Amino acid sequence: MTSKRPSLPRLLLAQLHLEDWSERDQALHDAGMLVAKKRREHPRSFELESFRYTGKWHYRLGDVVIQVTDEGSSGVFVTPPGNVRYVRTRKDGSRLVSFVYLERPARRRRQVKSLAHALGCTQKQLRRGGLIRDPLFKEALMNTLAVA
Repeated sequence: MTSKRPSLPRLLLAQLHLEDWSERDQALHDAGMLVAKKRREHPRSFELESFRYTGKWHYRLGDVVIQVTDEGSSGVFVTPPGNVRYVRTRKDGSRLVSFVYLERPARRRRQVKSLAHALGCTQKQLRRGGLIRDPLFKEALMNTLAVA
């Protein structure tokens, strides 16, 4: 007999920075927020967050996303993992603009430096966006952020 580890959902790092949105983007975001609020599973103990993404990467329902936000001189912060509840996409000329809505635990964010130290990795590993393929790093990241 062999035991298998349960498979974890896709885990992605979203590299974000603060910016102002156009009125069109804000209207699209607000309309999507109404749909995302209806799809929440934990309305009392979790927060609903969203971010704007430009490009071809497709976030899917069920994905787990960790937001890494560069706030300039204030620092770089990492949020606890959130589950994708809704994605609203539109075409803006030749590129795709998506709003991704996450439901995440209502816990504090951490500085990227302290999280890297706790994981025993470099900050560069946390500052790279996209899908995390290394199962050991994925598990360590989820476990470390779960207790934060």
